[in-house]
Amino acid sequence: MSVEILDLAALALTAVFFALLYYLHKKKHVDFGVRTILAVGLGLIVGLVFKGHHTYVAAVGTIYAHVVSAVVIPLLIFSIISSIADMARTATNVVGAAAATTLVAATEGQLDKAVYNGEVEAPAAEAV
Repeated sequence: MSVEILDLAALALTAVFFALLYYLHKKKHVDFGVRTILAVGLGLIVGLVFKGHHTYVAAVGTIYAHVVSAVVIPLLIFSIISSIADMARTATNVVGAAAATTLVAATEGQLDKAVYNGEVEAPAAEAV
């Protein structure tokens, strides 16, 4: 495996860009969105200037992509499980309220039926 100067130059320029982005984050407190857009632009510059000479830079990019996927997949699964738990809690509240309403309505209906059939005397209404 021969080491090409352009491969090393691409790696060096990428390291300089990483240092610049780190400086912008720590010293200048530049917003994450701005740094992300800047990183995409700097990556395009490296890609266009060093076409085909990305051996070492590609290794860094591959590691970064694997780390991102290792973080995103568990977050996604946790988010789905959390959403399902929230839906279950909401469904339990709705079913509980419906059951309580049905119980009150059924009890009132039975009481009205008993009063109508004369089985129970209706409570006297108070005069106001």
